[in-house]
Amino acid sequence: MPPVRRASDSAVAIGEGTRIQAPLAPLVARHLHEMMSRRDDLVFTCLSRVNRAHVVMLREAGIVSAPDAKAILSALTDLDRLGWEALSDDYVHGEIFTHVEQYVMERAGPPGGNLHIGRSRGDLFVTTYRLYVRTRLLDVARALVDLRTNIHRLAAAHVRTTMPSYTHGQTAQFITFGHYLSGALGAFERDGERLIAAHGRVNRSSLGTGVGAGSSWPLDRSRTAALLGFESLNLSAFDAVCSQDYLIEAVACCVANAANHLVLLTDLHTWSTSEVGFIELDDEFCASSSLMPQKKNPMGLEVARSTLSRVYGAQAELLATHKVDNVMERCIYGFPPTRQALDTTVAMLDLTAAMIATLTIDDARMLESARRSFAGAAELANMLTRECGLSFRHSHRVVGTLVRQAVDRGISPADVGNDLVAQAAEQTLGHTVTCSADQVRSSLSPEAVVSGIRTAGGANPEETSKVLAATASRLEADRAALAILEATAADADRELDQRTREIVAKPG
Repeated sequence: MPPVRRASDSAVAIGEGTRIQAPLAPLVARHLHEMMSRRDDLVFTCLSRVNRAHVVMLREAGIVSAPDAKAILSALTDLDRLGWEALSDDYVHGEIFTHVEQYVMERAGPPGGNLHIGRSRGDLFVTTYRLYVRTRLLDVARALVDLRTNIHRLAAAHVRTTMPSYTHGQTAQFITFGHYLSGALGAFERDGERLIAAHGRVNRSSLGTGVGAGSSWPLDRSRTAALLGFESLNLSAFDAVCSQDYLIEAVACCVANAANHLVLLTDLHTWSTSEVGFIELDDEFCASSSLMPQKKNPMGLEVARSTLSRVYGAQAELLATHKVDNVMERCIYGFPPTRQALDTTVAMLDLTAAMIATLTIDDARMLESARRSFAGAAELANMLTRECGLSFRHSHRVVGTLVRQAVDRGISPADVGNDLVAQAAEQTLGHTVTCSADQVRSSLSPEAVVSGIRTAGGANPEETSKVLAATASRLEADRAALAILEATAADADRELDQRTREIVAKPG
C-alpha cells in the first residue's frame, strides 16, 4: 500500500477537535499524571524503544514514507538525548505517553502526527509496561543470584559449625550453620525458577493490537516484537490488552521471595541479639542509640524486614485494581504497585547480600549453645529404640521424663548418664532399660549426632557439602541463563538502534 500522506495542517494537541471540548479537570488530571508520569528513567527508555520500533515497522511495511519516518525518528532520537526535561509537565493536557507524541509533532511537523498510526494508548501502555517488568524481573533474578552466591560462600565455610535448630522458638535438633543456609539456598533457588518462568510469560508483545480489536493497517506485529526482543506475541489481540495478569504474576514472584527472604532475616535478627549472639553485623549496617552508648542496633536487618512488608501491600493494591471492569484502569493503576514491588525486592536483596558478605559468625557460641541444650533428645530416643528394643513412642516417653527430671535437678546434657535413663524408664514404663554411658553421651553430643545423620540432604557435613555442590551447579546454570536473556534483549536493542540510525541517516 502507498505510504500515508502528510497532513497539511500544523501539529495539533492530542485529542483536540474530538467529542471532548473541555480540558480534563485538574483534580482528575493530577491523579492520572501521578499514576502514569512519575519520572522513571526505565519507563522513559522502554517507551522510547516501543515508539521507535513501531515507526521502523511502519516504514518497513510501507505504511509511512521514508521522509516521514526520518522526521519522526529524528525527533524521538533527540528526545532520547534530552530526556524528561524536554517533555511538557502540563498534566491537564496529558501524561508521558501523550507528551511524547506532542513533542514529536512539534519537532517533526505534520509527519509527527503519524506516530500513532495503527495503535492506541492501550497497546502502547501494555507493551511499555511489559518491557519494564521484563527488565526488572531480570534485575530481581540477578540480585537473587548475587545473594545466593554470598550465602553459598558462607555456607561452604560453615558446614561443620554445629548449632541448634529451632521450632516454635525453642531448640529442636542439632544441625550446622552451613546446613541451615543450604535451606535458605533451596528456597531462593525456587524463587529464581519462578522469576524466569514469569519472565517468559511477560516477554510477549502486545504492540499492534489497539485496544483489543486489532487494526485495518497491515501492521507487522512479529517485526516489532523482534525489534523489542520479545520471545513471542500475545496471539489474541483482546487478551494482549485486556489481560493484566502478567503484573499479578510478577508481583506474586516478589511476594514469594519476600516470604522466604523474611524467614532468613528474622532468624538472623534473632541470632544477632545480645542473649543469643550467634552472629554480628558489620558496623556499616548498624547504628547506636542517642541515649545508650553500648547499643549496636542491627539497622540493616530491621530496614530490610520492615521494607519488605511493602511488597505485601503492593500485592493487595494490585489485586484490588484488577477487580475493576475498565481494562485501562487495571493497566494504569496496576503498574505503580507492580513497580513498587519490583523496586523493593531488588533493593532489599542487594542489602541482604551486602550484609551476608560481611557477617561475623561466632562458631564457639553456636557450639556452646548446642551443648547446653537437650536438642539431642530425639537421637537419644532413637538410640533406645535401636539398642534397647523399645518402640519409638515408649522411648519418646522415657526421654521426655528424663529431660524433665534433668531440668528440675539442674543437670546439664553433658552430665546425663545411663543411670538417669534407667530411672526415667522405671518411672515411665515400670521397668528398667540397660544402655551404656557412652551411648547416652554420644546421643546428646552435638558433634556426634550431626556426624551420625545418614539421610540424603541431612545435617551431616558430608551431606551438606553434596547439597552445596548441587546448589553451586544450579547457581552457575541460572547465572548463564540470565546472561542469555540479557544478551538477547541487548541484541534487539542494537538492531533497533541500527535501524533507527539507518532511517535517520538516509538522504531526503
